[in-house]
Amino acid sequence: MTNNQSHFETYMAAWSESDADKQLASLKEVLAEESTYLDPTTSQKMKGVEAIQSHIRQAQVMIPGLNIKLKHFETHHDVSLAEWELCSGGAVMAKGKSFTRYSEEGKVVETVGFFAI
Repeated sequence: MTNNQSHFETYMAAWSESDADKQLASLKEVLAEESTYLDPTTSQKMKGVEAIQSHIRQAQVMIPGLNIKLKHFETHHDVSLAEWELCSGGAVMAKGKSFTRYSEEGKVVETVGFFAI
């Protein structure tokens, strides 16, 4: 497993973590402080670890039992493409892809999610 994949899996697990302190610790471990996040539900890029966590917490309220399962991961250089399923209560609610860019230190600096809403 590459460092990019390990960091991305930690990031995805943070979406399922219900304990806010544990979630924030996981996000700080793998996200660069200036990291950005954008998906079809956001009106603009989320900037910074705390803003990204806030978006995740809102998603968890809207989708009880939110769990993201990584289905496929490809990486080269400082980028990756992941395919995943967003689940709730064991049911697949959405399928999507994420494009992610990493810093020289291997931290996530940008994630763009694609899925139907």
